[in-house]
Amino acid sequence: MQPLLAIVTDVQSLANGGNVGAAKQRITDFESAWDSAETSLRAKNPELWTAIDDAADAALHAVRAAKPDTTQVSKTLAALIAALTSANA
Repeated sequence: MQPLLAIVTDVQSLANGGNVGAAKQRITDFESAWDSAETSLRAKNPELWTAIDDAADAALHAVRAAKPDTTQVSKTLAALIAALTSANA
């Protein structure tokens, strides 16, 4: 989960810095890595995978919105980071 967490942390930094375009590009890196790991991660812990996937979907939607709401972006990225962090615990 560390590589995924690092990507989301990058997205959060970019979004917080007002660089929405770069945040949108970087969230695509997360999506690709998440999708590539789906089979193995889902098999290990289906409930945890679902929780992280739900948080990821919310973050993807918020970051990729036509006019991203900074509060919503921050909130969904924080939730995704929390979900990924709980997987490392």
